[in-house]
Amino acid sequence: MITCLALNAAVVEACFAPADAKPSSTASEVLLPPRPVPSVVYALGAYDVYFSPSHLAEAIKQRGSAWFDGAALAKRLQAQLPLISDLNISTLLNEMAPAVPLPGAGPQEVRTHDRYWSSLKIQMGFAAADLIEAGHAAIVKRNTDEALTALTLVKFNEVCHGGRRFVVGEEELLQTVDWIS
Repeated sequence: MITCLALNAAVVEACFAPADAKPSSTASEVLLPPRPVPSVVYALGAYDVYFSPSHLAEAIKQRGSAWFDGAALAKRLQAQLPLISDLNISTLLNEMAPAVPLPGAGPQEVRTHDRYWSSLKIQMGFAAADLIEAGHAAIVKRNTDEALTALTLVKFNEVCHGGRRFVVGEEELLQTVDWIS
């Protein structure tokens, strides 16, 4: 399971909710389309998620942080079009990544590299969640090559935070924390 939380977890503990605040959740089924061919592939736990290049470029260009530039990834993705075969998104992400720090590298180099990958994981998780919820992502279980036709989306509101959980059977595929008060 991948959890996407953009803010520091310590913020959650600083919540000043009303005394009568109660958690709630709603579940709905998300129907998944057949796999687009060719696709952009993103590994998510034991599953591969397939996006059309145009849907992923649109979703990711809005995302970013000080460490990860979603618009730059969208440009690189669009430069690959038209796709002749599936493109594993990790290929582009590795090309954009800061160099792996050499042994003995300074703490700033190590932090820059680590922050890129942690920020990337968060932003790709949010983009994947948006596309799955919109029905623009096909999902295949990697070890069986079985395509999912649907999954359950649980929108949850805890006392001080809320978000989305994408569930396959009893297994949580992805969780986002979309708001924190």
